[in-house]
Amino acid sequence: MGPLNAYQYQLALERFEWNEVKKVKSIVPMIHVSWNMARTVKISDPTAYKMIKHCLLQSIKHIQILRDQLVAEGKKISYQSRVKDEPAYYCNECDVEVFNLLFVTSENGSKKMYVVHCEDCARERSPNFSNIVVLEQYRVEELMYIYDSFSLTAVTRPQRAAASAGLEVLWPRREDAHNRLRCEGNLPEEDSRGIFWFYIDRWKPQLQELQKLPAFMRVSSSGNMLSHVGHTILGMNSVQLYMKVPGSRTPDLHPQCMGWTT
Repeated sequence: MGPLNAYQYQLALERFEWNEVKKVKSIVPMIHVSWNMARTVKISDPTAYKMIKHCLLQSIKHIQILRDQLVAEGKKISYQSRVKDEPAYYCNECDVEVFNLLFVTSENGSKKMYVVHCEDCARERSPNFSNIVVLEQYRVEELMYIYDSFSLTAVTRPQRAAASAGLEVLWPRREDAHNRLRCEGNLPEEDSRGIFWFYIDRWKPQLQELQKLPAFMRVSSSGNMLSHVGHTILGMNSVQLYMKVPGSRTPDLHPQCMGWTT
């Protein structure tokens, strides 16, 4: 989680780029988040606005150059728009975030699977992109419209009062299959991974207490940058409950944080 301001956005981008250099998958897809924020958030911080605007500009430039290159090589680009709650994509080989132009291959096995690659890894597999389908999730005109519509907003006193009141919705989407929590009667049910899940309603008083936190620390809040990812990331922009047996440990996830200071 993190407040939606210039400093936090800069930390998030630096961590995202560092993970890319070190070939570590970033849990938070910053390019995807930046476009979602440009679509849905009114930014009043001039520094944060310039940083997000610059990120969008670099993204559009990369997409347009890559697209022109593919067309010049005679590669067909198929349009397939995103659906609601569709997650961000990462390269299957190098774990870099892949935005808009997806290089997809089919893997034959017990059941046919489709795998996403970045341009570099796709060219390593096949320099002329044979047996690789290129999917486009946003038309360039759509992205240009979002870019042009993204503007700096002046904050009024009523807006400040609403932000401080923090009446955002806290509960996660019940229908999300990845965030399902279940029980039978008063006894927990064990799933195939040996984890016990409970309905979130059992923790309603605890979750209500979380509403007293600052806006950027709440599970779902316009002031929390992770709320603009667009899909559920368990334990980061949604509530995650799990039980561990004595002696077990949780891996250190600090390298996956959006940013931190010491």
